[in-house]
Amino acid sequence: MVERIFAESRRRQQIAAIEFRHFKALAIAEIDTLKAANPRFEALEAYYGFYVDNADENRLQLWFGTRSMFRKDYDGKAAATEKGATLLYTLGAMGDVATVLYPAESTFGKTEEDFVFRGLATRSGAQIFSGLKRDFNDLVAYAYVSSIEAQATSREARRIWWLRLVSAMRIGDKDEAPKIKAFMGGAGKSLSMAFLTALMRPIALLVVAAVVLWFGWDTLIEILKGKA
Repeated sequence: MVERIFAESRRRQQIAAIEFRHFKALAIAEIDTLKAANPRFEALEAYYGFYVDNADENRLQLWFGTRSMFRKDYDGKAAATEKGATLLYTLGAMGDVATVLYPAESTFGKTEEDFVFRGLATRSGAQIFSGLKRDFNDLVAYAYVSSIEAQATSREARRIWWLRLVSAMRIGDKDEAPKIKAFMGGAGKSLSMAFLTALMRPIALLVVAAVVLWFGWDTLIEILKGKA
């Protein structure tokens, strides 16, 4: 009898698909609650519209639509528009779930990064769902910060500054590692190990203090767990 060398991998993939469906069911039921709990959401929905795409079994996309900027483009011909930010969850072929944030993009330009890569891991539906509130609030903040016209609050600006610091990003055609790794001398290390190593340096204590002051202890714990 030929050994079934792919059996375990296929089993993991099947379980991941079940868990992802479970996550999507939980997320769809929770979206209205998340919208109501974030006071900055309503204005974005009014101008851009807000949409949820659950048609594909391997993805869940939450995004703000396209608004008119009520002026012409650089050539003075077509109407200028701006597409809002997007939060995307995708289930990969091997069972990993990727979480990605895409910025707003307008006729007149966009942010330096093409997207912010929030993570790639094999997780249960409940584990993915546990980060949904954070991801949703990141989406709302990112929609304001990445828009060329919307007025972001200082809290939103700090949130996205931190997001860009601790997350991998695609810039141009190049994947960039989290900037904080280079700042803390963490090349080749995991983000959490780089953070812990840097605690031995005086400047890192200032970073820790800033993280706790601006974002709270929960964010620091996420870094130490490697989830930020």
